[in-house]
Amino acid sequence: AFTRISWFAAVFLMLLIIQVLFDYAQVFFSNLLGQKVIYDIRDKLFAHVLAIRYEFFTRTPSGKITTRVVMDTKNLSNFFTEVLTSLSKDIGIMFGVVILMLYMDIRLSLYTISVFPFVILTTWLFKTLDSKAYQLVRTRVSALNAFLSENISGSLVTKLFNQEERKKQEFDQYSHRLIRAKLRQTYIFAVFRPVMNLLYYLALSLLLWFGSQDVRDGFITFGSLYAFTTYLLMFFNPIFDMTEKYDIMQNAFASASKIFKLFDQPVETPGLTEHHRITDGRIRFQSVRFAYQKDQPEVLREISFEIEPNERVAIVGETGSGKTTLIKLISRLYDIEHGRILIDGHSIFDYPLDELRRQIAVVPQDVYLFSGTILDNIRL
Repeated sequence: AFTRISWFAAVFLMLLIIQVLFDYAQVFFSNLLGQKVIYDIRDKLFAHVLAIRYEFFTRTPSGKITTRVVMDTKNLSNFFTEVLTSLSKDIGIMFGVVILMLYMDIRLSLYTISVFPFVILTTWLFKTLDSKAYQLVRTRVSALNAFLSENISGSLVTKLFNQEERKKQEFDQYSHRLIRAKLRQTYIFAVFRPVMNLLYYLALSLLLWFGSQDVRDGFITFGSLYAFTTYLLMFFNPIFDMTEKYDIMQNAFASASKIFKLFDQPVETPGLTEHHRITDGRIRFQSVRFAYQKDQPEVLREISFEIEPNERVAIVGETGSGKTTLIKLISRLYDIEHGRILIDGHSIFDYPLDELRRQIAVVPQDVYLFSGTILDNIRL
């Protein structure tokens, strides 16, 4: 007997060591998977941001874009590292327990499974409400980040005009809106776990009530009833675990929705594949009309002119008359829908976009310096 006990102890110790190794492998590989996936998403997202049409950046605060590339991808990383592996394990345990219960006793299984529709309905309701709440949270986080980015960049104007108190009040408003959205999501989440606990105790009560009668009538043994109470807890434990992780899941789904919307933004058209080269640099505008948005007045109306090679031309006009717009159209930062712009007799759409911009030197009226040395900026 002592030999058998020693053998079982050795097997038990070996199983514990194997469990530790499996737990380590699960944590390591889930984090590795999460980091690799998020690296690819963040890399492709920034590449897409670089290719998006210029007008997107004129109407979208930089703080919102930063939130998509940094914070929302981080939320997705949390989903892969903390939820995905445990979620698959929990679902596997639930299916295994249901199959085992059905195999042991159909009657007790039906008593237990009778509450499952309520579990599914509760989960669906919570998912619907929590998803909407999290969408609002992510939207207001983006708005707050955009406000911060904008006001840090414009701090000189704030100080020159003594507007610190006003900006503080505006920040309080954005922060208060975010708190209200988070509290709304918290109220929804706070109800979900107690309801799941209630359903567990309801299922346990039904099982004990009807199961005790079956034990009395001799349909089942007391051991089977006791085993089913254990199986019921094993079934609900993954559900309790998922309710704790549901917060992370909804956060990740809301972030994924925002990321996909950014991916859906149209990119610049590269132009024709045939390789026209600019040789002389003759520029011709033919009846060009342009408005920055369709519902706004046109900035340019029936503009026609021609600039010969080696000719120096100064475009003079009042502020807002369209001088800078002409340069943006030649560089294809915006695309015209009416009229034609020709360079050396070819439409600017016939030139590959990178080739067109390589031949145009622009000195912006608003100088922007990137982080780094002056030499880095000159090289750029």
